[in-house]
Amino acid sequence: MNVVVEELGTCQKKLTIQLSIDEVNKQYQTVFNRLRQEIAIPGFRKGKASPTTVKRRFHRQILDETKEQLLEDSLKNALIEQKIAPVGTPVIDFKSIKVAENQPVEYAAEVEFWPPFEITQYTGVEIAKKPTPDTTDAQIAEALEVLQRQNATNTPVDDDHAIVSRDQVTVSYQRILDGIPYGKPVDNVSFWLGVDRVFPELEQNVEGKKKGDRFEFSVNYGDDSPNPELAGKTLVFDVTVTNVEHVILPDLDDEFAKDLEEDSLDALKAKIADNIRERAERDLIADAKNRLLMKIAEAHTFEVPPSLIKEQKRIYPNVEDAEVLKMLRAGVVIAKIQEQENIDVTNEELDAEVEKIAMQQRLPVAAMKAYLAEHHRLEQLRSNMREAKTLDFLYQHAHVVEEA
Repeated sequence: MNVVVEELGTCQKKLTIQLSIDEVNKQYQTVFNRLRQEIAIPGFRKGKASPTTVKRRFHRQILDETKEQLLEDSLKNALIEQKIAPVGTPVIDFKSIKVAENQPVEYAAEVEFWPPFEITQYTGVEIAKKPTPDTTDAQIAEALEVLQRQNATNTPVDDDHAIVSRDQVTVSYQRILDGIPYGKPVDNVSFWLGVDRVFPELEQNVEGKKKGDRFEFSVNYGDDSPNPELAGKTLVFDVTVTNVEHVILPDLDDEFAKDLEEDSLDALKAKIADNIRERAERDLIADAKNRLLMKIAEAHTFEVPPSLIKEQKRIYPNVEDAEVLKMLRAGVVIAKIQEQENIDVTNEELDAEVEKIAMQQRLPVAAMKAYLAEHHRLEQLRSNMREAKTLDFLYQHAHVVEEA
C-alpha cells in the first residue's frame, strides 16, 4: 500500500491510497474462499461448487465485499501510518472506485482532524463569582407550599360537587381531528386545578363540571403551528371526568414541622432557607466553572474542523459562529487538560455513582447498572464525571474573586 498526502488546510488532508494488484487479488481470494464454503448451490454439495460456477453466480457480491474490506482495512492502516485521528467520517466517493481481479485500486479519502496544539495557561486564571443572594420570604413560602402539597390528603367529594379551583381532578380524553380520532386515547390524567399547569382550554372547560361528566372543547391551531398536521386545523377534545377529590393541606404549624422531623416551624423555615442558599451557591459555582472553561478556551485559537462547525450550526442554528467555535474548542481543551493532568474516573468511583443513582430511582444497584450498560450510558456517565472532576480541578486552581 502506498499513501500520498495532500494538505488541504490546518485540519484537513487528502489521502490518496494506492493498492497493488497483489493486495487486491489477496483480498479477492479471501472473500471468494469464504463464500464458496458458505453458499449452497443446487447440484453441488455445500462448499464443493466449482470456482467458475461460484464466480459466475456471485460475481457482483464477491467484488462488492472485496471492495468494502479493502477500503476499510486500507483506510484504517493509512490513518495509523500517518498518525491521524479523524474527526467524523472520511469523505470517499465509493461509487467511483472500481475493483476487479488483477487490477490495482486507487482512491482518495478526505479526512478532518484536530490540529496539534498545546494548553499551557489553565491554572491561576481569574474568574468572578457572583455573591450568594439572601433567601427571601417568598422563596421560603413557596418551598413550604411544596411540602404542604407533598403531605396533603385527598378526600372524595359528593357526586353533585361542581369542580372548583384547587380540586384534584382526573380526566381521560380522546383528541379528534376532522371527525377522526387523532392519536391514542389518554387515560386518567390527574392535576390540581389552578395549581398544576395543564393546557388552558382544559382548565377553563373542566371547572364547574362534575364527576362522570363528558364534554367537548376545541383548540384552534394557526397556520404557523410547529406541527404541520395541525396547522390551520381545529382539534376537538372529547373529555370524561373520571374522578374528583378535595385536597386538604396540612396546617403550617409546629406539628407539621415535627412530622418532617424538625423541632418547630421556625426550625423548618431555617432549614429551608439554608437549603435554598446552598442550591444557589452551587448554581453560582457551576456558572463560574463554565465561564472559567470558556475563558480558557477563548485563549486558545486553534483551527476547528469545518464539518464539526457545520454540524453544530445545524443543531444550534441561532447560535453565533463565534460562540459555536468557543463551545467546540472548550470540549477539546477540557479533554487536553484531562490528559495532561491525568484526570480520570476509577471503576470504584463509577460504581459509587451508579449506586447513588439507583438509590434515587429506588432500584437495585445491579438492575440500574445493567440498564445503563444495555443503553450504552455507562461510559457517558464516566465521561460526565470526568468532566465534572476537571471543572473542579480548574476551579480549585483558579483565582476566584467575588463580584461586588
